[in-house]
Amino acid sequence: MNALNSILTAITDTFFSLWAGGPAWAPLVVVSALAGLVAAIVFRFTSRQDLLRRDAELIQAQLLAMKLFRDDLGTICGSLGRLLRYTVLRLWHSLPPALVMGVPFVLLLVQLARWYEHAPLVPGDQALVLLQLSKDERSTTKNLALEQSAEFVVETPSLRDPEEHALYWRIGITQPREATLCWKLPRQKVEKRIAVVSDRQQHIAIDVRRPGPGWTDRLLHPGEAPFEASDTIRGIDVQYPRRSIPLLGLDLPWWATFLIVSALAAMFGGRVMRVQF
Repeated sequence: MNALNSILTAITDTFFSLWAGGPAWAPLVVVSALAGLVAAIVFRFTSRQDLLRRDAELIQAQLLAMKLFRDDLGTICGSLGRLLRYTVLRLWHSLPPALVMGVPFVLLLVQLARWYEHAPLVPGDQALVLLQLSKDERSTTKNLALEQSAEFVVETPSLRDPEEHALYWRIGITQPREATLCWKLPRQKVEKRIAVVSDRQQHIAIDVRRPGPGWTDRLLHPGEAPFEASDTIRGIDVQYPRRSIPLLGLDLPWWATFLIVSALAAMFGGRVMRVQF
């Protein structure tokens, strides 16, 4: 998982660096359109197109029967039952391409979330920092302190949450450059990058969490090296503001833009390639 995350993160960061200085929505639209076209191709070659066409024709036949015999309750009820059956069959026959595309699309969405879910911090911002601890390390972290830095000030002493096994701090950003949070433990030095810029509109990747050893944690937060099962720390989170990227006068969430553009691209590509969805 670590090697895969490193490769995918490097590829994604290289791709987005090519769009530096341009509108933030442009690479999202391009990636979404390409994802839709790839989905159409995968659907074409991993599904039983003949069965899907048959299902679509049977569904249309039941809809037509309901329209023609709208005054016949028995016919309508029978058509509704068959319509449900053929719809379930169509979904079943669409399952193989969905399974093929599932993992790649999750990996893609996780990478896109690094670039579009959150905005960087700027001087004057405050942020909450959470340090997640292992359950058996309370004694070694009793006096654990977040080190001061030229890029930020630590505004509060540590606040311990014994139920969540976590420590909290609030920091204030003072300098417009990337900074590193640092804690010194008896057996290791722990660090976490924070994204700080001079202009919040600057488009950069944001890693809100340095993950723990769990595979789901590493899957959802691929940007930084995870902690190992033997480490005292189980994860570090930094609170960032949400990013806003207007497109065509609409302020949609990035994932909604992805779904709309990829669906339109898949429909267009499917029509060209005569794909039955």
